Amino acid sequence: QRMESIGILAGGIAHDLNNALAPILMGLSMLQAKSNDAEVRRLMSVMEKSAQHGASLVRQVLAFARGTQGERAELQPQAVIREAVTLLSETLPRAITVEMDAAPDLALVSADSTQLSQVLMNLGINARDAMPEGGRLVFRALNVTVGEGHARVHPGISAGPYVLLVVEDSGTGIPPDIIERIFDPFFTTKGAGKGSGLGLSTVLGIVKSHGGFMEVQSEIGHGTKFSLYFPAITASQVTRPTIMEKAPPRGNGETILVIDDEADVRDVVQALLESSGYTVRLAAEGMAGIGVYSEYRSEISAVITDMMMPAMQGSEVVKELRKINPELRVVAMSGVLASNTNIREEPGRTVLLQKPMTGIALLQTVHKLLQAK
Repeated sequence: QRMESIGILAGGIAHDLNNALAPILMGLSMLQAKSNDAEVRRLMSVMEKSAQHGASLVRQVLAFARGTQGERAELQPQAVIREAVTLLSETLPRAITVEMDAAPDLALVSADSTQLSQVLMNLGINARDAMPEGGRLVFRALNVTVGEGHARVHPGISAGPYVLLVVEDSGTGIPPDIIERIFDPFFTTKGAGKGSGLGLSTVLGIVKSHGGFMEVQSEIGHGTKFSLYFPAITASQVTRPTIMEKAPPRGNGETILVIDDEADVRDVVQALLESSGYTVRLAAEGMAGIGVYSEYRSEISAVITDMMMPAMQGSEVVKELRKINPELRVVAMSGVLASNTNIREEPGRTVLLQKPMTGIALLQTVHKLLQAK
């Protein structure tokens, strides 16, 4: 029941936070395009990266609460480890030494970088709590091969190449009578208000969702070692690097109807589309959007609508609009995970877009939808 409550709460928080982040990301895209000052553009890039990281964290909370998988990509674990080590070095007490030892030829893994970062940060914070007088925290990474015997110990795990991440501290250790319970949701030895008991269960859930497994060794007074195994990507599995997104061609005056109950989102989407050569009509809720479309149907080329609005949900809006025009092209924006909406993608007709998105991502989506045959 507590997990179900967390899921409901996370959905509402995610929707509201993503609506707050959407105008920031889209607005930054516009400002970057207009600025010729290198320093201003650099600062905007930092701001954009921070906003995207915030959006990733929101998605991670929602994914954990609802048991869904995050976005995966081929990545070098060294970069994520280095980022976590740097952050922990700057924030942990000076009495704690943070070290990193990663093999130079570390294999790639298919992972969600935000989730992997969360795993390392959670384990780092736990290590801090286990070393009140200071100590040593070490992050190691190396390539290993898991044999058949080792794999059989962990149900569902296959033998083969893995990247092993080790997080080891010199702290107080975990008592033998509770070490079997440390991954249970809501189990914590910390006092009230000092821990939710979700840290290690989150870590285990993330590792398992990546096809990996965990092991823990601990001795009272001699520290704790967590070993995290992630399946390595072999050379034959590596895909070509993706091309960085770039602004699509400008519009040719096509009219786009934007339906969203958030005024800031409407304003920024309007400014973004108009600056790229489109004409925009606005509606603050579903019924108003249907009215605008009914009146200006002949000139409206596509509709951008939010999925979660008061009185009338986006899926209902799309259903009613399709009664007027079955071939209507729709961009459905959602502040929660796309898998939780009541609408599905249809090539050339319906595209799902996760809030918050960059301005370029929105423009690319609109352009591709209008160009679809």
